[in-house]
Amino acid sequence: MVRTANAKAHPSYDPPMETTLAQVLAALGEPLVDVVVAPAGLDVPVAGTAIVDPDDDPADQPGRLVLVVGARGRDAVRPLRAAARHGAAAVAVKGASGARARGEVLEHLSARTGG
Repeated sequence: MVRTANAKAHPSYDPPMETTLAQVLAALGEPLVDVVVAPAGLDVPVAGTAIVDPDDDPADQPGRLVLVVGARGRDAVRPLRAAARHGAAAVAVKGASGARARGEVLEHLSARTGG
């Protein structure tokens, strides 16, 4: 939703975001997004977005696409796990160097979960 400086939003208006993770990924395109893990599949509903810094206290993120800023590779594991525990539909993290960064995160997650 785009608003001009003079426009006022209706206080009870919260536009519904009825889309799935698959639709978001298709809109962004393959060069920008690489799915590493999708335990619930790509047809999960996405109810909004949130931007999270690794130093933020975990907050409820039910159905949101959480964008983690300020963390890459292994540094992203803690905020990634926190977002997942708090109901995020998906978590996006910028990788340090593509496959190597994904490998580091997956290796760390596997070691912690025994999988």
